[in-house]
Amino acid sequence: MEHNIVKAPWMIKSGMMLRLRSDSGKRQHLWLAADSMDEAEWRDLRRILLQQETQR
Repeated sequence: MEHNIVKAPWMIKSGMMLRLRSDSGKRQHLWLAADSMDEAEWRDLRRILLQQETQR
């Protein structure tokens, strides 16, 4: 099942909340904790999501 990010992520230093919607329309919230990945992965994820926000 695929999900799309429907709104800009809510980001703080310790993590981010993604608001997702599946192809079937079901909505979910996903909390990603910064300490669940290494610093480089966290930095890259934040950079990618922030770039997508500015392109909308």
